[in-house]
Amino acid sequence: MRRLPSIICIIAMFAANVFARQSGFSRLAGGGTTETSQQDLSEKAVITKVIHDSFAWALTKDRALFESTFAKDDDFFSFFPDSKSTVVGWNQFQKTLDNWMDPRNKAIRFDIRDLRLDCSESGTVAWFSAVVDDEGEWDGTPWGAKNVRWTGVLEKRNGKWVIVQQHMSSAADKVLADIEARVQTLGADAAQAALDYIEGWYEGDAARVDKVLHPEFVRRIAAVTVAGDDFFRQQDRAQFLDAVRRGSDKATPVDQRQIKVTVRDLTRTTATVRVDSAYTVEYLSLVKMRERWQIVNVLWENVPDDKK
Repeated sequence: MRRLPSIICIIAMFAANVFARQSGFSRLAGGGTTETSQQDLSEKAVITKVIHDSFAWALTKDRALFESTFAKDDDFFSFFPDSKSTVVGWNQFQKTLDNWMDPRNKAIRFDIRDLRLDCSESGTVAWFSAVVDDEGEWDGTPWGAKNVRWTGVLEKRNGKWVIVQQHMSSAADKVLADIEARVQTLGADAAQAALDYIEGWYEGDAARVDKVLHPEFVRRIAAVTVAGDDFFRQQDRAQFLDAVRRGSDKATPVDQRQIKVTVRDLTRTTATVRVDSAYTVEYLSLVKMRERWQIVNVLWENVPDDKK
């Protein structure tokens, strides 16, 4: 069995000692507090190492280390950020090892920070909270999670500390913000095509618009006939470029155009982008062909008069 690298042990003990020094006291059997004793420091160092080992085992696929870290209880439970990974009972938890032990899976690094640790007066129960990053690769494809909030409870059994339950979660607002930022970053080229489209419209720059329009481009707006029938008023590529050349909105000052481009959805070769401006709201469907994003469809509407 491969041992945990000594440097990780040193880091774990250092983290526990720092925590203990910062807290200034520990709980003792019988109640009350006193200056932290060397025994309490050692105990917290041991607990801290168990907490770190619950991630560190994956770096070398040390199954024995994994099994020594968690309680083999029928009522053991582990809540993860995604509901599909939540497990109840040791037997179910063990089954998650199949993916971890797969040769295609490689744990690369983890980081446990902001660790808070405390013990019961009896000295047999401990609880903690921390923030975790966990990164690796599956068959060369990166996987990982960052800024995961982690809490857990340990019990001391036969002289050894084991984790009996744990709960991991991600702050919803942080998750949404991260997703939004990732989409905007990965979709930067698609967003630029949308920007060329709308800025080209306001500038009357047909050449700029032309380069981002697919040959089968169509622009539509829902309308109603005098008789009350629904229909689409539409422009094909040539008709829209003619409209751009006429420069209907070119006189609108730049600081009043209120242009905003937002990538709504993104895959490897398709994207949906919302374009807001002073007079319209437009949804663009784009396709990536020959490494270039092109606009295929536009569905738009006028901004209501009370919003202009």
